[in-house]
Amino acid sequence: MKILEVNSRLLFLVSGIVMVALVCWLAFSLQTSQQREDYEEEAGTALQLIAQRLAVAHASMDALVGLYQASDEMDAAMFTPFSEEILQDYPFIDSLQYLTYITRDEKQLFIEEMHESGFSQFSIKSPARENSWPKDPDYYLVTSFLEPLTPSSANLMGMDWFANDNVVESFYMLAGENASQLIIAPPGLEISRHLVLLKPTYFGRSIEANAADRFEQVSGMFVIVLDWDELVNFSHPEEEGHLPVEFSLLTEAGEIFATHEPGSAEHVE
Repeated sequence: MKILEVNSRLLFLVSGIVMVALVCWLAFSLQTSQQREDYEEEAGTALQLIAQRLAVAHASMDALVGLYQASDEMDAAMFTPFSEEILQDYPFIDSLQYLTYITRDEKQLFIEEMHESGFSQFSIKSPARENSWPKDPDYYLVTSFLEPLTPSSANLMGMDWFANDNVVESFYMLAGENASQLIIAPPGLEISRHLVLLKPTYFGRSIEANAADRFEQVSGMFVIVLDWDELVNFSHPEEEGHLPVEFSLLTEAGEIFATHEPGSAEHVE
């Protein structure tokens, strides 16, 4: 009888332990499941905000291109206040640039015109071409308008974007399709931690319907430079109820281009 009594107590004790363990496991599972749902909701909200900001960038680009096509020429005095308003309203937009498409024969005249417009030190810079051939190519895509234009950013004026093969490919593809494209900022242009939105412009107020004709009509390209850290800067991990969401931007090869942790401006390139 004593053995049966001991076994009964032991069985009751073991059953109690199992029951407590089961309750703890269920509580942990529910908590983990809730955390997962909260995180997925937080991440989904973050992705929606990114999509909204990208939509704003595209709308700003369309407005810039529309203003250009409605004008007779690229007038910095007209584009500067419009660009300043965009930059003030949307801090994730780092800068706006206009790139002029010129041939080798037009190069010297273009430089002289930039000097006459007030940029006395203007020159065309192609750092990535310094050790490559040809040093004097047939075409250039040169930064001729920049906002904000500050002492630290002025060195971007005259930068030849055609020094990067990926930009060359994107430019001609977009020129034929009259389309826009978001790409990782190409190296060698001193904006390597950013994303860039590209869209071509054309001579004349109406754009040709045929792709071959648009190649002949293309005049340049607008660039909206997006600050990666500001683009994904909206999580508030210090507030109760918010979970930190970390973002990583991958290249086409699957390599990490940049990361962003909430509450930190650190990035990896």
